[in-house]
Amino acid sequence: MVPPPHIVFVHGFLDDGATWTPVIDAVDLPADRAVTVDLPGMAGAPEHPGPFTLDGYVDEVSAVVDRIEGPVVLVGQSMGAQVAELVAARSDRVAGLVLLTPMPLRGTQLPDEAVAPFRALGGDLEGLTGTRRALSANFPDAELARLNEHGVRIPPSTTAAVVDIWNLGTGGERAESAYPGPVLVVRGAADPLCTEDLVAAEVAPRFRDVRVAVVEGAGHWPHVEQPAALAPLLDEFLGRARRDVDTAVGG
Repeated sequence: MVPPPHIVFVHGFLDDGATWTPVIDAVDLPADRAVTVDLPGMAGAPEHPGPFTLDGYVDEVSAVVDRIEGPVVLVGQSMGAQVAELVAARSDRVAGLVLLTPMPLRGTQLPDEAVAPFRALGGDLEGLTGTRRALSANFPDAELARLNEHGVRIPPSTTAAVVDIWNLGTGGERAESAYPGPVLVVRGAADPLCTEDLVAAEVAPRFRDVRVAVVEGAGHWPHVEQPAALAPLLDEFLGRARRDVDTAVGG
């Protein structure tokens, strides 16, 4: 049997790679197979000068994938799901794609007045706290404090640019995904952004081989809010990806 695929975790808006630690600890995965990414300008690299574009983030994560030998599974959350899907479409080594509370690839296309509060979040401690509380059901206080410590160092100009990434996405009409492999879409039951209707209309129909799952007691960050409940869903999907790899290698 070949070794399990590496799992590359791509975080979302204003987060960092460390947000994945609770679920990485909970999944049945060797530690050396988990790879996290810190996207420039977010909590893991708040002083990065930019520019910040969707293509730039795709290049960043693609470079990480290219350095890994063998098959990979990509896991992307929120805006990171947009990035992960585009990376998966570029590579023939992606054995599976997990979209956690995804933003639609073509963008949410919200009006300016709806995204204005998000654009101003950089450096705003009260705004950062209020936004995470409003979009979650069970965000841990310690993790909130950790992310806020870095989030207050992100300039408003950066948050404005990154909001445009997830809101505008690739633009255009909804189209079938260029990634042909298996996909798991997971949303939090209490997520006011990635709702059941959004997944049904904008996300799931774009894929040829897709399963949709829900994590109870979670909002927009199931990996932070309910890692023990998310882990079995990932374990099942990773098991399938590993079996697919074994079958391909075995001929």
